Amino acid sequence: MKYILIFFCFYLFADTDFLSKEEYQLSLYKNPRGIGCDKCHGLDGSEQVFSSYIENKVKKEVVIPSIKDISYNRFYDTLTKKNKSKLMPNYYLTDNEIKNLYLYLQKRIKNDE
Repeated sequence: MKYILIFFCFYLFADTDFLSKEEYQLSLYKNPRGIGCDKCHGLDGSEQVFSSYIENKVKKEVVIPSIKDISYNRFYDTLTKKNKSKLMPNYYLTDNEIKNLYLYLQKRIKNDE
């Protein structure tokens, strides 16, 4: 009888996900491998000033580009180092994780409009 009760409880909750798809995508964006996309791109993926410095008495800025209007192919290439970005860290993301990050950004864009 005890085993039937345990099996029933497992069956009852086995079909539920620990995280919703939206929560999973947000967690990937905020912390894919130790540092989140939001640290450089903000929560909405817009252009951000990463830092500024003075060179020859001229103020210069290091600008992180917007990833709001980026194509999936360019997004994928950048994350897999096919685009050899000097500032972009390598996260070693799976294809599924990259796809979910991109879908998160697309939803953010639609919600911000």
